[in-house]
Amino acid sequence: HTVAAHRLELDEKAFQITRVIPTDSVVDHAEDVKDVLDVLLDNAIRHSPTGGTIVVSFGLDGFSNALKFEVSDEGPGVGEEDAERLFKAPVLPDERDRQVMGLFLAYRRARSLGGNLTYRPSADVGACFVLVLPLPA
Repeated sequence: HTVAAHRLELDEKAFQITRVIPTDSVVDHAEDVKDVLDVLLDNAIRHSPTGGTIVVSFGLDGFSNALKFEVSDEGPGVGEEDAERLFKAPVLPDERDRQVMGLFLAYRRARSLGGNLTYRPSADVGACFVLVLPLPA
């Protein structure tokens, strides 16, 4: 549903979107998870080049016995210095900090659900954000 909500933006920039999501998936706190994924997908759209590929995946994380969502893009990625402050509240209200505020709020939402939100550079180029949540009861 989150990808469908961003369809117009995705089409405008001719993105290729790859979804690796089981169709019979059930997620606790679906609205909260959608809010976090909205931030991550919006971030990927904003930073990816026109015609780029955004990958949204969902599955079980075998290491932590949890649900794992990944959103990766082909944008410029995040520099090492900026990566350290991605999930911290911004100090100065400039354009970059508005984007960081979204990630900060998404991080807090993930933590409130007992999960975590992390960043890692994408395998080739770009960024990958990973949301890990405990399995539903």
